[in-house]
Amino acid sequence: MTDRIDLPHNEDDEMLAAEYVLGVLDLPDRLAVEKRLRNEPQLAARVTGWQARLGPLDEEYEPVKAPDLMPQIESRLFPKASRENPVALPRRWAFWRGAALGLVIVVLAVAIVSISQPRDPGSPFVTQQATLAAELQAETGELALSAAWGGGTLSLTRVSGSDAGPGQDYEVWAIAPDSAPVSLGLLRGTQVRLSAEVAEGWTLAVSLEPEGGSTTGAPTGPVLAAAALSPV
Repeated sequence: MTDRIDLPHNEDDEMLAAEYVLGVLDLPDRLAVEKRLRNEPQLAARVTGWQARLGPLDEEYEPVKAPDLMPQIESRLFPKASRENPVALPRRWAFWRGAALGLVIVVLAVAIVSISQPRDPGSPFVTQQATLAAELQAETGELALSAAWGGGTLSLTRVSGSDAGPGQDYEVWAIAPDSAPVSLGLLRGTQVRLSAEVAEGWTLAVSLEPEGGSTTGAPTGPVLAAAALSPV
């Protein structure tokens, strides 16, 4: 069983974890965070916690492809510059970059406020905070995962290690005391959210399976990492 991680108050890392989960960091900052996640379990726990808290935002709205309105907007805002002054183009892009940054800040603020404020229990969108967590570590140290569970959703983040490889998948299992493993789903990429009903003391495990997962209802490949869930 992994020890419970008591997170010290750190506003900078808390905001960094939220921005990482929202996907608003630029590439150098995102790569820097991913490098820290391999060696800093406290930051990994913050990221996993934000995934659990922000996850319902993805499920609340259906993705809609936005129409390409940029040419129309530019022609209305800069009708003369588009025809007479090619030098104005970089200035316009600088304007839109600044506007986009402002929009990102607003989205982050709204997300944080919506999570921190209590909601009507009858509302269809009720954010559940993580109540259980686990840090899964392979004996070789090559694969490490951070898990957080709350409100029927398990958020799993691979903080180190590579993809399963061609023709293979990582499969996630929940194991109740004195019970057989139950598959929760596949882990593809670095992050996944799975519907799961688990409890304190249950073990989470990740096995290496053929592509698509085990066909027997039990792990058929090696179990690479496992840990018990403990209260956050």
